[in-house]
Amino acid sequence: MKSRQGYKGYVIVARSCELREGEFSAEFSVEEHEPDGFMETEFYLPDTFPTQESAIEAGDSSWAAED
Repeated sequence: MKSRQGYKGYVIVARSCELREGEFSAEFSVEEHEPDGFMETEFYLPDTFPTQESAIEAGDSSWAAED
């Protein structure tokens, strides 16, 4: 599952991945688009989450906290 949104000229993608039943990890990436391509920087959250939705919310809110 993933969430994709734009923010101040960047594309932010938050993703979740099932680790085992009832436990999900979260990560997000920041894409900086330029005429000749783009650069992507990935970040991984150290916590685990009980649902895909809570993992995506954590990924979404993590990059917003950096602003």
